[in-house]
Amino acid sequence: FNLVMSPRYSLPDRALELARKHGVGLMVDTYTPNDKPWGGTAGAYTPHPSHHPATLPELQWLHERYGTHPALAGYLLGDDYGALPAELVETTAFLRESAPQLIPWICQNVMSAESLARAGNPIQDPQIYPTLYQKDWPADEQALELCRQLQRLRRGCLRHDLIPWPMFNVCEVDSDSLIRFQVYASLAFGAQGIWYFTYRDGLQKGAGYATEAQVRESLLPGWPVAAEANKRVAAWGPDLLGRRCTGLFATGSAFPRSVMAAEGRLVEAMSDD
Repeated sequence: FNLVMSPRYSLPDRALELARKHGVGLMVDTYTPNDKPWGGTAGAYTPHPSHHPATLPELQWLHERYGTHPALAGYLLGDDYGALPAELVETTAFLRESAPQLIPWICQNVMSAESLARAGNPIQDPQIYPTLYQKDWPADEQALELCRQLQRLRRGCLRHDLIPWPMFNVCEVDSDSLIRFQVYASLAFGAQGIWYFTYRDGLQKGAGYATEAQVRESLLPGWPVAAEANKRVAAWGPDLLGRRCTGLFATGSAFPRSVMAAEGRLVEAMSDD
């Protein structure tokens, strides 16, 4: 793991220092409550009941304070978007012009590669969560849905010259195989980066978690599996950087209904290549 994001609604001072301490990069989450704009002044933004991402004057204020920090990797400019609204086009342009070394990061809940490419965003980062939204499906159907979404991502990125960077869920996944599958399938479809994501923070109100051990037990039941998969990514993933997936050949398009995700079942063997 070499990249993390800062807590929402919080200035990133502590997160940046922790990132520097542990040798990882930080993506600053720029979201703020509507009544508390960064620096005291917000530009126009698409209405939302409670919050908004940093508008241009807010991003300029944040960047003036944190733009030279050595752990800064970029900013989350928008979350849960499809086609980009004007304010995200504006903040993307600001970063591309003033800090081209930083990532103008936008998450999409509806893939819109053309919108990203037109605005100058280099990465397409869709939220692909079969293990969350289709959690009740059989494991093989969750895997196939993930592959369908990765295929859409691959096609859009090839067409519009974007970097594929999927985000998938690794918390409360019942099958270790499905955690590994999300990692390896993403790389098979040409991902140049991957986000491991969880909707749980381990500190839910009323849950009674008082100690670090209890928090970890709640938050990280599948984390050792993800960590082990990521160690393999760290070893051979760099061989895939800069390459494009122009086609994928697989024999697993339709698993028998009796075959469920489990150790030694879905993957029978794997060559050294």
